[in-house]
Amino acid sequence: MGQFPQSFEVYGFAIEVHAGGRRVWPPSFKRFVKTKLDLGELAVDDIIEDSNVSQFLVNIWRLDLKPSRVRSIARNEESAHNRRSRAMIVAGAFVGFWATLPYSGTDVGDRRA
Repeated sequence: MGQFPQSFEVYGFAIEVHAGGRRVWPPSFKRFVKTKLDLGELAVDDIIEDSNVSQFLVNIWRLDLKPSRVRSIARNEESAHNRRSRAMIVAGAFVGFWATLPYSGTDVGDRRA
C-alpha cells in the first residue's frame, strides 16, 4: 500500500487523509463550496480540478445531501414506481375480472331475495 499524505489544503481548508487514502471533507469546506457555487464565484469545473473530486461529489455538496440519502431517494423513487405499476396491474386485472361476469340487467340494489 502506498503512502498517503496526512492532510492537504484546498481553498485554505485542511483536508485530512486517512491511512487508507480516504479524504475527510470538513462541513465548513462543504458550506464554503456551496456558498461560492450559489454566488457564482466558483464554477463546478474549478472545484473538481482544485479539489480532485468528482462532479457527483460537488453536486452532493451543492445540494447539501449525504450520499446515503441520495441512494435512499433513488431507492424510494424506484419502489414508488414499482408500487404504482403493481397497483395499475391489480386494478386492470380487477376491472378485467368484472368485465367477464355476465350482466343480469339489474343493479345490485334492485335484487330481491
